[in-house]
Order: sequence, then C-alpha cells, then structure tokens
Amino acid sequence: MTIQFKIQIRGIKKPPVWRRIVIPGSFSFYDLHDTIQWAFGWWDEHLYQFQRQPYDHGWSVKDTEREDEDVLFFSPSYDSHTTNVADFIQKMGLRKFVYVYDFGDDWIHDITIEALNPDEKLEHPVCLDGKGACPPEDCGGVWGYEELKEEMSKEEISEFDIVGVNYKLASFSSETEDEIEGVENDDDDEVETMKPITMLEVLQDFSKGYLLDMASMLNLDLDPTVGVKKLRRLYAQAVIDAPSEVLRMMPEEDLFLLGYLVDNPDPSNALPYYNDYRSIALTYCGFAKEEVVGDGIINIYVAEDFLQAVKPHIKKVGKEQFMINKYMFENLILGLANFYGMVHLGIVIKNMIWYGGKEMDEKKAMEQLYVTYHFSVMLKRMSYQTHSCLLEPKQEDVYFASLYLYAQEEEMLEELKKQVPKELNYKEFTEDDIYDATRLPIPLISNPKNKEMRSLLSDELGYNEKEVDIICHELWYEEMNKMTNSDDFDPVEYFQMEVLFDLEEEDETYQKAMALLDEYLDNMPHWNLNGYSPKETKTKEISKTAYSSPPTPIIIGKKIRRNEPCPCGSGKKYKNCCGKGN
Repeated sequence: MTIQFKIQIRGIKKPPVWRRIVIPGSFSFYDLHDTIQWAFGWWDEHLYQFQRQPYDHGWSVKDTEREDEDVLFFSPSYDSHTTNVADFIQKMGLRKFVYVYDFGDDWIHDITIEALNPDEKLEHPVCLDGKGACPPEDCGGVWGYEELKEEMSKEEISEFDIVGVNYKLASFSSETEDEIEGVENDDDDEVETMKPITMLEVLQDFSKGYLLDMASMLNLDLDPTVGVKKLRRLYAQAVIDAPSEVLRMMPEEDLFLLGYLVDNPDPSNALPYYNDYRSIALTYCGFAKEEVVGDGIINIYVAEDFLQAVKPHIKKVGKEQFMINKYMFENLILGLANFYGMVHLGIVIKNMIWYGGKEMDEKKAMEQLYVTYHFSVMLKRMSYQTHSCLLEPKQEDVYFASLYLYAQEEEMLEELKKQVPKELNYKEFTEDDIYDATRLPIPLISNPKNKEMRSLLSDELGYNEKEVDIICHELWYEEMNKMTNSDDFDPVEYFQMEVLFDLEEEDETYQKAMALLDEYLDNMPHWNLNGYSPKETKTKEISKTAYSSPPTPIIIGKKIRRNEPCPCGSGKKYKNCCGKGN
C-alpha cells in the first residue's frame, strides 16, 4: 500500500509552501514526521504532534519519548513510533488532519489525504511536487516569517529543489516492521476490545419524557406512570421483544449499517460513519451510542443485546415488499424536503401521484402516506404536526422539514414557513433528482452547472470523486443556511479558504473557479425560493409563488461589500439580506 498526501503550511502565501508526497503503507507516524521534516527542510529541533485540528484537545499522535505529558494534555494520545499511519487514518475515517511542529512558533501543516493505493509498493517516500521555500527555524512563526521575507530575495522565498529532496528521501530508513506491528496491536487492543455496551447503558442519559416520545414513535405501549429507571428497563425489553416490528420502523440507511455490522463483526460493535449534519435513528432511538473520533467521523457503538435480538431478522425484513414501498415514499419525502427545506402535505401528495403512475390517485396516495408515516421514525421526526393530523389532513398545514436544517431549528422553521405559499405549483424535479437528494450523508442536489463544477474540481483542481461530492454538498449546505443571519455560513468564503486555498487570486484557475462559483450558486435550488434559482424567480409567473412577498428592489449607487450593513435598513449584513446569492 501507498498513501499520497498534500501538505501545506497554514498561513503562508505569495507563494504558499506545500509538498505532495507518497509514503509506504508500512510507515508509522514517526516515519511520516521524518518525511515531512526532510521534504520541507526543517531541522527537527522541536516537539511535534498530529491532530484533527491544532490544539483541539481531541486525539493526538506524538513522540511520547521526547514530550513531557505536562506540556499539553490530549486524550487519547498515541505514540508516533508505534502507530501505523494507514491503519490509523482508516480507523478514524480521516480525510484531513494537521501536523503541528514547534509549539512556540506553531507551524501548522494542513495534511490532505489524496489517495490510498492498496496495490502499489514503495521502498522509501517520494516527493511528487511542491512550492515555496521552508521558513527558517525559530523565526517567530508565520508573522515573523512574513516580516523576514521583506529582507529576502524572490528566489530565496520561492526556492524548492525537488531533486535534492528526493535524493535525501531515497536514503530514508524506516523503523522496523516488528516495532510497528507490536504497537499497532497495542492500539487495537485499546480501541477494538472495548466491551460491547448494553441498551440500558445507552439509555442512562434519556429522560422520562424523551423515552415516552421515542416509545410513541416506535409504536410501543409503555406505562407512563412508572419511574424513569423502570421505564428504561421496560423500553429496552419492549424493543428486544419485538425485533421485526422495530426494524420496520428504521430508515433504509440504518438497516444497511446493521447488515454491514453483521457481515463485518467488530468486538465492540463499532461502525465508523461520516455524519456531518444528522444522527441516524439507531442513536436517537437508544439502540446505539455515538462518539466523535474525527472531522465529520463518528463511531457508532451498537448495543449488544439489541444487535443479538435483531440480527436474525435484518435481511429478511429488508427484503419485504412493504419495506421496499416504505423506502420509496420515505425517500421521496426526504428528497423533497432537502430541495425545499420544508414541504407541506399537498406537495408530497402531488409527487406521490406523479411517482405512482395511473393507479395512484389522491385517496390511495393519502392511504400510502399514512401507512408509511405510521412505520417511520424518520418521517415522524421530520413532521411538524401531530400524528392524528394525518387522519384529517389539511394539505397546507402538515409540514415535513429537511433533516439538514441549521442547529437553530426553531428559527429556521419559522423562516421557512414564511416562504411556503399556499399554492401547489412548486418547481418539479425529476425522479432521479429527488433520489440523488436523499443520498446520505452527502445528498447530490440538482444544478445545471453540476457537470461543469465537478469537472473543474476533478480535472483542474485534482480532487477525487468523494471529495467532489463533499465540496458540492458543502456549497449547497452553506448556501441553504445563509438565511439564518449567522456569519458561520458563507459558501464563497468556504470555496476560497477550503477549496482554492493553495491558489493565488491572480491565478487563471482561481479566477475561472470563482466565476463558475457565481453561476453555480445562482442556479442552486434555494430553500427560501422553493426550488427556483434567483434568475428563475424574475419571471412574473414564478415570482408570485417563489416568495411569500416579492423582495423589495434596492437601488445601489456604489458597490456594497458583503459584510457591510444592507442598504434596505434591515440591520443585517448585505450578504445575509438582499445580497444573498450575489
């Protein structure tokens, strides 16, 4: 196996300082540390550590022989000499992490994993490409180096001798395989031989009210008069006594994960899972416990007694025609909610008839929706009306909200309700569009500029297919949540800082990417525009229903910067008000 990284020193520009290296799969983190030192030109005179983010007090990998434990406290901490890089990044599900060198000058190296090639072999590390000279040791960090650069020539600042670097790396001597394998097993013993948890352990933090709500969602009949301790036992027993019935309540994704765990047993029933924006039903129903282990990665520990109870029924239930129908309609509603932010019952029924063909009419669609809803914890979680509301539904009053809503859920729901018209002429998306929007955790949102954007990201910027999915999803998520009046969401800033971070503004590719971004965002199906792009809402027919009330036009005499107060007088920043999408 080989692993390819791109490593860039954070904060240095004009030019940026980065290296693209490939290391053997047998390398420990100590070997990777040495490789970075040689590839950049550091002198290895200071302490170092690998982390998810600098100084976030999560896990760290460091040289425990050199470092005093009192210097910094991280938990858990792994020994760089004995922790294998390939095993660790796969176990943690890492896509990016950092290498911090010299805790005084704080040289932060952003490391992006570009490729893992299981069939390739290397005898020593290789530097494929790079840019910029390494800063001098003890120059005062990024700020000190920027001042020092004023006295340096352009050649000194840009100097990078890839031939000389590879000459050094060719003589690289790794630690022995025995040493690496020895500690690797120690790490595995520490992490993977954890005793499986039980449902009662998972339920310890669940309140009585929450347990009763979950029991109602799962159609379990529990005595509401008993104390919380007894209620936890009753809840766990009721779930274990009705494995098939409980599985029929689960979303498709949860059954897939349970099936994967059955086919790939783990001593602690752990499932690594990418989960930026939502929790799966297994966790909020109390069947599993989650623990954050990396950037967007959690471990899900499934309760042993729950797993043993449902194991014989997982594949059988998943193949039932009832479940196939349920998944179809469940995903239809999920996809519509992801497009619109919030959809009312009328839009759901309209699309169910459209999907169902000639045999599906309004009455049959309503019956199917009621059955699907009754056996779906996901739809119950997305619904913002009572269960009985579906018995006598009012099409404009029953809302299903996207699971990708911003954390300030109540504010977002109120904002979205203002944008939901009573008319039913929403923009229609194809069946494939809606299916793609259900992909979790990374929905693929229909956009006429998708092909162009994906081509730019893969062909010109070198991102792999999964990274392209993540970037496109992140742009959608940032754009959707811009309406929250929070500075945390800005798709343009995300694109500049996280996607184009190693390009100069004068670079032709940078300018091409930013121009495409404008078109991409303008064609994005916006939650607050009911699926229409800003350009589409300029037509009279659409503008009547795209907004609860048309936006007030503003005459701007000068260019308004994104972070300046909006000239409409709302008190919001321009980017969060009338400048949205611009």
